[in-house]
Amino acid sequence: MKKLKELGMNTEVIRKLVDLWVYKREHREIFFEKLESNKTYEQIAEEKNLTPQRIKDIVYEVRDLIIEKYTLSR
Repeated sequence: MKKLKELGMNTEVIRKLVDLWVYKREHREIFFEKLESNKTYEQIAEEKNLTPQRIKDIVYEVRDLIIEKYTLSR
């Protein structure tokens, strides 16, 4: 999430971009859970019945997508 902050994106902008561009509800939920909580990838994975690597893949995929959309819109 450090990359998002470095671009000057606040939580409101991040939320709007994710809601607009991320179509899978589960991916949005996982991303926001990681963004807004202090939970580890392992803790989220256990709750969602997925592997920690899959949680990381989802979070990074969403992060990269919103960075791309944000930089294109500037």
